[in-house]
Amino acid sequence: MTDLVVAPDTVRVAVDGTHGLAEQLLSRVLIAHGATIVDGDDDELDVVVLVEPTTAHWERAQALDASVVLLSDPVPDGYALVRAIEAGARGALPITCEGAELMAAVRRVAAGDVSLSRAQTRQVCSALRERPRPTNAEAIRLSPREAQILRSIEAGELIKQTARALGISPRTVENTQRVLFRKLGVRNRAQAIARAYALGIMEPLPEERG
Repeated sequence: MTDLVVAPDTVRVAVDGTHGLAEQLLSRVLIAHGATIVDGDDDELDVVVLVEPTTAHWERAQALDASVVLLSDPVPDGYALVRAIEAGARGALPITCEGAELMAAVRRVAAGDVSLSRAQTRQVCSALRERPRPTNAEAIRLSPREAQILRSIEAGELIKQTARALGISPRTVENTQRVLFRKLGVRNRAQAIARAYALGIMEPLPEERG
């Protein structure tokens, strides 16, 4: 029996990416299909639609701890699609997709499901089977922002201190820290530091070395 996917009555969507005009047009399309467009600071954000994103756009979405619907041309496949999923994508569509198709994907992702075609699912399975098995350290890749947060934890900084030092909001620090903990498989700041050293993904700062 297939589980019934029920999206929230009001789907709150943020649109981000490299093409400002495309973002505006997509926002209008999503509104026309019943979505509510919000900015990235909204506490009740359901989905982020990323349009031809750069690394910075992916990092912003990860800091929000939000599921992503990716729009790109061409749509990634194989290993590229696996990397997009690892970065937070739960759906991937061409920029030229119809508004109803995009909204259907957004609703599925907002409900906690994925929105991948059968062909995309086969590609992901094939790429995962063929990919070499990584070591624990290789399996965990931190974004530059996550590495900064990890260093701030090591320095004993409070969330507000980290936010001031990095020029970001405390909420962004908290969200990034939550993503970081999930990547490392830990529950608190002390465990995060111990795990990072154990995996070799963080080394002592130069002045700390003997």
